[in-house]
Amino acid sequence: PAVGSSSVKVVANEGSLDASNPSATHTFDIEGGADALRFGLNSLNDGFFDADIYVKRGGTASSSNYDCKSDGASSYGFCGFDSPAAGAWNVRVESWGSEGQYQLTTSLFGTVPEPGSGLGCVVTLSLLGLRGRSARRSSEPRLGD
Repeated sequence: PAVGSSSVKVVANEGSLDASNPSATHTFDIEGGADALRFGLNSLNDGFFDADIYVKRGGTASSSNYDCKSDGASSYGFCGFDSPAAGAWNVRVESWGSEGQYQLTTSLFGTVPEPGSGLGCVVTLSLLGLRGRSARRSSEPRLGD
């Protein structure tokens, strides 16, 4: 199905990374039944900002712990999963010594139920900076709502 159809749900998150806040973790709680789950990273391609994504289901995503990564010398990245398993999916966006803004677009394809049925995605963003500083916000509604 194409983006824009009733069986596709899309959530966009954005943030900024710099020396004091070099990474951000986005957590998506997916219930079963979807055909595909896609994560796309976009940012300004200015030749300086290099952001990577690491995706892990059921655990903490990092550069050494992932199910998919996109870590080339670029300001873009992509990870995709067919028939994604239910559970928490963690996406870490990480900058390597550069600063800039990014957008993470998450798309859930196929078999997305009617609003209120409980299937979908709850998006929680945690920004983890140096020295354990953190901020947390939760975006509602669920992707299935």
